[in-house]
Amino acid sequence: MAEEKVHLEGVTHHTHLPAIQSSVPSIGGALASGTTPSLVLSKSIGLPVEQLGSMPPLDLFLKQVGCESAEARVDAMKRLSVVGMAIGPQQTLAELLPWVATHIVGLSNGGGDVLQDGDNDEILYILADQLGLLVPTLIPGPKALGLVELLEKLANAEETVVRDMAVASINKIVPLLLKGDKKDVQAVAKQDQAPQLLLATAKRLATADWFTPKVSAAGVLPAIYAFFVQHAALSPSDDPASPDAQAKRELRLLYKELCQDETPMVRRSAAKHLGAFVEALESKDIVLEEMISLYHALAKDEQDSVRLLSVAASGSVGIGLDRSPDDTAVLILPVVQAGSVDLSWRVRHNLAKVFSKVAANLGFADSPVHAAQQTELFTFFASLLQDAEAEVRASAVQNLARMAQLGTPELFTTHLAPVLPALADDPVMEVRSKLAQALMDCCDETICTTLNDRIILA
Repeated sequence: MAEEKVHLEGVTHHTHLPAIQSSVPSIGGALASGTTPSLVLSKSIGLPVEQLGSMPPLDLFLKQVGCESAEARVDAMKRLSVVGMAIGPQQTLAELLPWVATHIVGLSNGGGDVLQDGDNDEILYILADQLGLLVPTLIPGPKALGLVELLEKLANAEETVVRDMAVASINKIVPLLLKGDKKDVQAVAKQDQAPQLLLATAKRLATADWFTPKVSAAGVLPAIYAFFVQHAALSPSDDPASPDAQAKRELRLLYKELCQDETPMVRRSAAKHLGAFVEALESKDIVLEEMISLYHALAKDEQDSVRLLSVAASGSVGIGLDRSPDDTAVLILPVVQAGSVDLSWRVRHNLAKVFSKVAANLGFADSPVHAAQQTELFTFFASLLQDAEAEVRASAVQNLARMAQLGTPELFTTHLAPVLPALADDPVMEVRSKLAQALMDCCDETICTTLNDRIILA
């Protein structure tokens, strides 16, 4: 039995769990045909049913995940978090995760030796999901730091769904790393290691040679930046040379490089997460000095797949500017205007879906001085309601009640009411049905209180 030496987040652990090689042929077919799951499992791993009930959970998991049946391996991986609950946090951290790191993720040998052609992506996708489920129920926040290393490897995967799930699990874990029992020496030690490890993770992903890790980097940078903002708040300092301040500058530079990457897929991911990154920034000044130029560049990108995501982030950029109408009128309103008449219907569609959120975060509704800009917003919205594409009209009309709430009865009757008859007779049923729901929302006092019955019925 070979001894494996696994490095998982600074802890060296010797495990005597072998890589499993089974010669049992695949049973094939669906897990049905009148057989019980235990009988199917028994056939898959070559053990009698009676023996399955007496096997320790970890041993059964290792045996099942190493068999040749693709269905059995997938089923085993779906039970990873259940196995963790059964064996407890100590054995999970000491044995289960190091084995997964070596034989599934392949941290020590460059590739998992249990994976087989045909089910790699499905296994890795499920693993990325299951690792997120271990936190914080089984593994408390700071002690979950080792999972980030596993998930970073998965965030490099070729398959999009695997990367997306790995990013989602990392984003779930990172905010919890500063939460823990201050009396737990091990947890405190992990908290001390977290800044260095997270910054290194961000750098490796964002500066990789291939585009797939860069795509993942854009997804995790907002959460990592927010971590450093919280970490800096624990020991406030105005020193620009402090470790936290330096780390945040590096993260902003990394994000800037992703926004300017020559690969459209990377810029698309940066535009997708632009709103989250801007909202994670600690000051309006940083947004003005560093983010606005990136926002404008992405909004004018030659790829409509990039423009549609950056335009939809306008609401978050408004939040980053503290909803200051003086700033949003100059920096965001022109982007919204361009998006509402973009030659690509996909850009107009994505803006229509979030138009009321964008409008609410520009700050015009609470500023009588900016009544003209508020009127412009309603003009842009009315154009989306009359768009040539049914998908755009359907998405825009869903914002009708919230837009009515943001404006005045006069704005509604002047700019929106005149286009409603055409929507009521729209040749596309989805548009008509969503208009009916929107009008009902206008009567719902929890959504809209600015319109009276006379205006709605008219």
